[in-house]
Amino acid sequence: MISAFTACALIFTSCGSKEEQAADQAIALMEENCEILESIKDKASAEAAFTKMAALGDKYAELAKSSKDAKGEIDPEKAKEMAEKMAPLTERLTKATTDAMKIISADPDLMKKYQKVSMELGKKMADSAK
Repeated sequence: MISAFTACALIFTSCGSKEEQAADQAIALMEENCEILESIKDKASAEAAFTKMAALGDKYAELAKSSKDAKGEIDPEKAKEMAEKMAPLTERLTKATTDAMKIISADPDLMKKYQKVSMELGKKMADSAK
């Protein structure tokens, strides 16, 4: 999940203003994903987070569909700015995922639900990229 969001944001940075908007939206989705994962403190909050993760997949799919025709030249300043935003965000997402997995993996039922929502999220992302 981390690499898909990171790749999305970095790809969109290579283009013009429409693409820059898409990159900003991709970063916002990564931030939202961090918040969702950071909200996981116990079984109840994990289950609530899974519902939010499913909705996040829909948002990503909408972003990918609206960005399919994005073309343009690399703006080095924008690419640098986005890379600077991405580094700490990627670290935050990694930490949030690691912390959430400590709770999720302790409960086989939660783990199954997490795997299901992760697979659905990945499928939405892959389908929207076609």
